[in-house]
Amino acid sequence: MCLSDSSLRTFGIHDTIICSGPTVFRFRDIAVAISTRLMEELAIAKSKKFEVMKNLGLDQLQIIRVSRFWEAISTNVKVTFDRHGMSLEGTETEITLVKLKMHEQVLSQIRSRTFPFDQFKLLKLLYKPTVLQHFQGIFEQMQLNVACTITANNLVIHGLDDSSVDKAAGILNRDLTQIKLPLDAASSAALSLPQWKDVEKTLRKNAKVLEIAVAADKMSVTCCGLHAEVAAAAEEIRKFFQHNAVLEKFVKMPEGKVKYIQKYLTVDVDNIVKSPQKDVLKLEPIEDGDRSGFVVRGSSHAVEQASRQLVDLSNDIPEVVYDSDVPGTQKFFKTKRGKDSLVAIESRSKVVIVVSEKKIIEEDGDRGAATSLTGSGGKRAAPVMKSEVCASDSNTKIRILKGSVTDCHTQALIVTISEDLKHTDGAAKLVAAAGGL
Repeated sequence: MCLSDSSLRTFGIHDTIICSGPTVFRFRDIAVAISTRLMEELAIAKSKKFEVMKNLGLDQLQIIRVSRFWEAISTNVKVTFDRHGMSLEGTETEITLVKLKMHEQVLSQIRSRTFPFDQFKLLKLLYKPTVLQHFQGIFEQMQLNVACTITANNLVIHGLDDSSVDKAAGILNRDLTQIKLPLDAASSAALSLPQWKDVEKTLRKNAKVLEIAVAADKMSVTCCGLHAEVAAAAEEIRKFFQHNAVLEKFVKMPEGKVKYIQKYLTVDVDNIVKSPQKDVLKLEPIEDGDRSGFVVRGSSHAVEQASRQLVDLSNDIPEVVYDSDVPGTQKFFKTKRGKDSLVAIESRSKVVIVVSEKKIIEEDGDRGAATSLTGSGGKRAAPVMKSEVCASDSNTKIRILKGSVTDCHTQALIVTISEDLKHTDGAAKLVAAAGGL
């Protein structure tokens, strides 16, 4: 039997064999050579080990990984890292050498220094894995063999030398900052708006390292992170509160108009509330005599717009005041018959009737003192304006006054007279008497 060159190459024999002499002995020599080589390779393969170093701390693992000390050793050991530890694969002799060098060059040389950090930065920012990863990447770029861990109140930096530790601490102090924005009551109320959540979400999404925290009393907002990102975030938050601070304004109007708006103009009120596209607006009616009106709450823009709309709505509602000097008038309207009569009037027409017991007083223009209509010391009091209506078409003002007709200076007087057109009753009689008729 003679082996060809291709067969010999298959078995790893590259020398040319001449088939001369006994072929059996030649085949035996080739088989012995192949077997010897396979056994050597098998012995080498069996001598390799796979060992996991699980007793290392996170700081030790980080510094070992960054230092890559094993690359300086002439070794075939394969080194890998995961969350659980460090893995070594190679011969027992090579693994032992790597472990020895690891203790000599790394573990025995690690020193730790504690740096007090602001509580907000520590708990809200540095506890985030992504933040530490960000700075660890910077440390690796600068070839600083350091690692950071967080304790209850401090930041601990581990390194192989004091210089690396100091540089790492300097980077953290240089790149991290915080800005505290104090809030007033109006701005604090804006924190309950849904737009605030959108602002927080957008700022965090657009920043690498940023944390936003609202104080427990909601009187301040603190931003912490990288200098440039914190400054930009603080400016955006300031703009938000400038446009969304919840202000409060009182729009005063007669009680009857408040009741009328509440009863017949609910659609108009709803339109006022919905008119701001993004701002939240609330209207609270107050029915309390002279202190009646609407409390308007919302952003500055929404409050001003709604206040103007409420005033316009109030001006479009005419109001007539009837004064009665007849004894028992107030008592009558408190009876069932009087109340039923008012209800009947309101059911027939879209009107609201408010019965008031307030005594009519006026302000003396000379002394600023309130006097009754009859005056004091024989002095006649000036007329009192009870209500005013402006006709939108002609811009004509119609005023209802109470007082002496001779003291009313106006372009026209509406005077009621009796059915027989004689000046013998009511205001017509007073006008006639004043004119000497």
